[in-house]
Amino acid sequence: MIENESEIERGSRKGGSSRRRWLFPVLITGIVLAALLPFQIRSYLDPRELPKRLLACSNLRAIGQVLHEYGIQNDGQRPSDLSLLVEQGFLEPDILRNPFEPGSTDQCDLFFVLDFPDPIQTGYIAAYLPLKGRKTEGGAILFADGHAEYLPAPKFTEAIEKFKRDYKQAHAVPPRILIPE
Repeated sequence: MIENESEIERGSRKGGSSRRRWLFPVLITGIVLAALLPFQIRSYLDPRELPKRLLACSNLRAIGQVLHEYGIQNDGQRPSDLSLLVEQGFLEPDILRNPFEPGSTDQCDLFFVLDFPDPIQTGYIAAYLPLKGRKTEGGAILFADGHAEYLPAPKFTEAIEKFKRDYKQAHAVPPRILIPE
C-alpha cells in the first residue's frame, strides 16, 4: 500500500511539473502584454478622440449614400463638387467639415475623387478626410463600395497611395481628386 501511495504522489508531481512548464510562459506573456497594452489602447481608443473618429466615418457613410442616390437621380453621374450636394439639399453643410476642427470655416474638408469607373473596383476610394487631433494621426476613408473606415496614419497614407497607383495603372491617368480649399 505504501508503494501505491508513492506512485500516486509521483503521478501528482508529474502533473504538477507539467502545469508549471506551461504556466511560466503564459505568465510571462501576460505580464508583457499587460505592460504594452495600455500604450496601444490609450493612443487608439482615447475617449476624446473616438467619438470624432466615429462621427467622421458616419459622415462619410452618409455622403456615400447621398452619392449613390444622386447617381440614381442623374443617370449614374457623380456631382462635380460635394458643395453641389449641399446646394441641392442632399446634405447638411456640417457633414463636409472635419469633426476634429469644430471651428473650421471651410466649406469642405474632404478630398473627393471625381472620376469613377464602372464597375467599381475593390479598394477604390470615393472620398477621404485626414484627421489630426491631440493623439490622432490618420484619417477616415469612404470606399467606393460604400463602407467608411478609420485608418491610423501609416495605413491611411498607404491606402490612398495604393488607390492612386491602382487607378493610374488601370486607366493610364491618375485619379482627379478635388482638394479642399
